[in-house]
Amino acid sequence: MNDTKSRTRQLKQVIRDFVQNDSGDEILEFARKDRRTIQILTRMTYDKKSDLGRKAIHILGKTIGTLVRDDYDYAREVVRTLLWSANDESGGFGCAVPEILGEAIRETPESFLDIVPLIFTLYEDDIFQAGALYAIARIGERRPHVVEKARPLIKAGLNSEDAEIR
Repeated sequence: MNDTKSRTRQLKQVIRDFVQNDSGDEILEFARKDRRTIQILTRMTYDKKSDLGRKAIHILGKTIGTLVRDDYDYAREVVRTLLWSANDESGGFGCAVPEILGEAIRETPESFLDIVPLIFTLYEDDIFQAGALYAIARIGERRPHVVEKARPLIKAGLNSEDAEIR
């Protein structure tokens, strides 16, 4: 048992080091071999205002977007889990879900087109508004036509009193 805890602790530290050094390719290799990598990265996104949290969001999204090419079912399961964590009933802490999904969709839009409307829906919840707009912007940088229907959300965001949303 202690050996397992020790290996998990080591994996967490290695992944943390990779995130701090923006080593997404190395993390992708770990994620292909050990699915705990995705869980560890997800936990790092909980503090999305920290440098580590922002980097983890970017790397996790890109990793999911790349993994979908290798293991479609697993990547889709990760997305389902993320969406569930954004649900009040989950008891999870999914406040970075829109940002993570935006990065994944930006990486491989053709695999996640059905998720885009869900990001629009997340905008309806105050806690997700800034993140949903971030996701829409990231997707729109590569595929503007995919987020064309988000114009009303973007206009509403620009008129928000909340500076982060604006």
